[in-house]
Amino acid sequence: MAIRKTVVPAIAALLLIGVGCAPTTSPSADSPAQETDAPATSKPDSEAGADASLETTVPLDDTWKTYVNKALSFEFNWPTKGRYAPRWEVTFVSEGDARIKDGCIVEGSAGTRHVTVGASTFCHSWKDDGSGPTDWYAVKHDSRYAVIRFTKSPTVPDEGFSLEEYRAHLDQIISTYKSTK
Repeated sequence: MAIRKTVVPAIAALLLIGVGCAPTTSPSADSPAQETDAPATSKPDSEAGADASLETTVPLDDTWKTYVNKALSFEFNWPTKGRYAPRWEVTFVSEGDARIKDGCIVEGSAGTRHVTVGASTFCHSWKDDGSGPTDWYAVKHDSRYAVIRFTKSPTVPDEGFSLEEYRAHLDQIISTYKSTK
């Protein structure tokens, strides 16, 4: 809980400052998607390595956009600016694929944990091989997994970069996830 009390104000301050790189997206061709400028709200509620439930409560500003996947009926919000704004892409992995084990991406991951957003449970796996952190959030949709892959490069964009705050920011992004069925 102490981490949450210090991370949330730090993230809120960073969102107001709005420095950093803009994310890129690569939705799958077989899953129509659109982005909108709808504002969102969210709050990180977990530490790396621990299972958690994420809730949406902190208002986000107009630099956040909405990714909508009509084929699998889900959406989430993502930041376009800020020190911790990651690059990201959504891919789809079929059930039985060797990259998925117990609902988690296992290709080179260093750890996993589960996070719950509403009725959806994600497996968060991560690695940092020296070229920057890579984080995957996988959630099952029927017989496929939607995998949101976040990357940040270089490893330390500046001296104030905190991997802990960055991963809390990713939880904030995932906390905006909702099914649109």
